[in-house]
Amino acid sequence: MDNVKRKPGRPPSQHSRQAIFVAAMKLLKEQGLRKMTIDKVAEQAGVSKATIYRWWNDKVQMSMDAFLYHVQLEGIIEDKGNFVDDCADWFGKLNQFYASEEGHILAQIIIESQSAQELLLPFQNTLHDLLLSKCRVIWDRAAARGEVDDQIPADPVIELLYSPSSARMLSSKPPLDDNANLEMIRIIYNGIKKP
Repeated sequence: MDNVKRKPGRPPSQHSRQAIFVAAMKLLKEQGLRKMTIDKVAEQAGVSKATIYRWWNDKVQMSMDAFLYHVQLEGIIEDKGNFVDDCADWFGKLNQFYASEEGHILAQIIIESQSAQELLLPFQNTLHDLLLSKCRVIWDRAAARGEVDDQIPADPVIELLYSPSSARMLSSKPPLDDNANLEMIRIIYNGIKKP
């Protein structure tokens, strides 16, 4: 994350950085964030602990960067021909992601970094901006088709669309299934469609 201050000294090479990310994600999947150690990451990445600490202050900060490096929530925003089907496809993929190993790692990172808001907020903002940009593709496409009321601002609608999926990811409830996902999207669409 670019807004986190680095320690003085020569930064690790790009090769070392990638090796650290690969090792960190492997250990996050095998052991979880609580059990993973900087020692183990250094050993598996073939770097020294000093190399890791030159770039990151702790394993949570390192895990955030490893997650953002490995997991791209971009996906393909397929054109299904209408707003409801576009949303159902994208949010179906998002719900599958939240139920995956990577989704569980994301939840661990957010939970374990609650006491380090200076790290958590930029991380969450990066994910938020990525989701917002993908949802805006769907919105702009629907606006171009004349499906949505152009007097309604896009951002609040986008927040409504992806908040249920994100809330489920941080709760004990399972991700929305396809039917529940589609029902929510239809309810929202009924409130924003062009008269």
